[in-house]
Amino acid sequence: LHLSIRRQRQMCIRDRVVVVLGIASSFAPGFQGDTFSVKAPNLLSHVFYLNDFLNLTWLNPVFWTLAIELQYYFVIALAFPFLFGQRAITRRIAYCVAMAIGFVSWSHDYVFAWTYVFLVGITLGHFYLKICSRVESSVMLTGTVAASLYFNGMQIGIVSAVTALGIAGITRVPNSFKWLGMISYSLYLLPVSYTHLTLPT
Repeated sequence: LHLSIRRQRQMCIRDRVVVVLGIASSFAPGFQGDTFSVKAPNLLSHVFYLNDFLNLTWLNPVFWTLAIELQYYFVIALAFPFLFGQRAITRRIAYCVAMAIGFVSWSHDYVFAWTYVFLVGITLGHFYLKICSRVESSVMLTGTVAASLYFNGMQIGIVSAVTALGIAGITRVPNSFKWLGMISYSLYLLPVSYTHLTLPT
C-alpha cells in the first residue's frame, strides 16, 4: 500500500510535467499539432488513470501503461501473501490461479491481460529470494514465458524471455544502472510527448 501511494504521487508529477510540455510545445519550432487543451473531467480521470474505462483521451498516449501499473499495485497487494507465502502449496496454488486468470480473454485495458508479463517478474522474485528451488523457479518461468508467447504475442513474449534471462544473470547492479532504472520511464515520456504534441494528428 505504501508503494502504491508513493507511485501514485510520482504519476501525478508526470501528469503535471506533460501539461507543461503540452503548453510549451505550441512554441516549439516546427509545431504542427493541435492546440493543447485540457478539460476538467479528462484531467481528473488521470488521478486513478480511468481514462480507458471512461472513454476519455490521455494527456499522453502511453499513459495507458501507467493505468496498468496502478492496477497491478492493487492486485499484487492482495495476492502477495499467497504468491510469496511460506508454504509451497500456497505459492503453487496461487501461481496456478494466476496462470488460469491469464487464460481468460481480457481487454488490454485490464492488468489481467498482462498477467504473464508480471508473472515473469514474480517468478524471478522467487528465484532471487530463494523461497523455492532453482528447478521449481525454472519450471515456473518457462511456463510463464511460453504462456506470454502464446497469449501476448511473439514480440512481447521474446522481450519477456530476454529480460528474464538478463536479470537472472546479474549478480550486482551498478548504482548508475539503478538511477537510470528510476528515471527510464520519464525519459521515455519526453520524446513521446514532444512528437505526439507537435506533429499533426
